[in-house]
Amino acid sequence: MSSGTFDEQLLLSDRRRDNLIEWVGRQQRNGSALRLFFSVMAFAALRPVEALGLRVRDVGVLGDGSGVLIVNALSDEYTHWDKGGIGKQRLVPVSSRLLGILKRQIAEGELGLDDALFRCDDGRPLSGAMYRRAWKQACEAAREGGGAGSPTGGTISVLRDSCIAGWLGSGSLPVIEVMEIAERAGVSACSLYLRFPFCFRLAGEIPWDRLEAAFAPALDWQGNR
Repeated sequence: MSSGTFDEQLLLSDRRRDNLIEWVGRQQRNGSALRLFFSVMAFAALRPVEALGLRVRDVGVLGDGSGVLIVNALSDEYTHWDKGGIGKQRLVPVSSRLLGILKRQIAEGELGLDDALFRCDDGRPLSGAMYRRAWKQACEAAREGGGAGSPTGGTISVLRDSCIAGWLGSGSLPVIEVMEIAERAGVSACSLYLRFPFCFRLAGEIPWDRLEAAFAPALDWQGNR
């Protein structure tokens, strides 16, 4: 296994993911902000630093009732596989359910367009130290509880990895859909193939680098429509 390959055993099941999110949401201090932050990572596959950088103005509503996040990569502090989207703005679709949670948080917090989307109970923006501490505590609580729902390990980025792996499924998707997922995640399709080989067991050997070059104009158009 290469250093950039994700360990399939670390994937979070829906039950594990939801248990972790609900645990942080029940905390008396900053639970609401932490639950929303974890949810955005778990269902929109944002990098932690991208999620922290979200402002209210970055939440958009589409005509069908679903939403979109306007994501700006703000840092190059990623592992090698995850560097494809650095510095590039992209649009990430979100479900109507997640959009509703985001809108409720904005309304209840009386947030302005330039305010950080994730704010603590005292009004301060959520910080990296806060979410890392909450993640550690949630994992420890799950392990102490035991059972099949406890996580096997990993950093908070396992939320993003598990989301992307869920999008990919078993690797039976058409190539163009895989490339759209790569664009949504802010990485290259080749990076997905190397990161999640277990999602491509049915796909065989695919020349992702050549395919990406061929589809580049189409993907650029789709990303900016």
